[in-house]
Amino acid sequence: MLPNDVPYKINPVLETWQNENGMLKILASVDSEKPRTTNLLLNESAKNLRTIAKLTENDLQSLFQCEVFVMITVNVQHKPKLEKFSSQKLNSKEHNTHSRDFNGIGYRLGKYM
Repeated sequence: MLPNDVPYKINPVLETWQNENGMLKILASVDSEKPRTTNLLLNESAKNLRTIAKLTENDLQSLFQCEVFVMITVNVQHKPKLEKFSSQKLNSKEHNTHSRDFNGIGYRLGKYM
């Protein structure tokens, strides 16, 4: 799914979790400091990120014996090349703090150098 080096570079963080009516809802985030990593996570309508979230949901459902919903956001830490991921282009003023939902998979544009 992802090349061997990428899982060690994205540093997942558990942002929030809550149990609502028997369903465990989890929000996790990963940092993407390089365009290559962002591309691997978000290309093809975020296929890899969706697969990771689904596999995580399945494992946690087996462990906790309840429904689990996992959402993973990608914190983009570099100058983005969003034309690959979205038909909408962002103007330069939006690059630093813009946050947008990517078909159910989130990504955030952080400050970049």
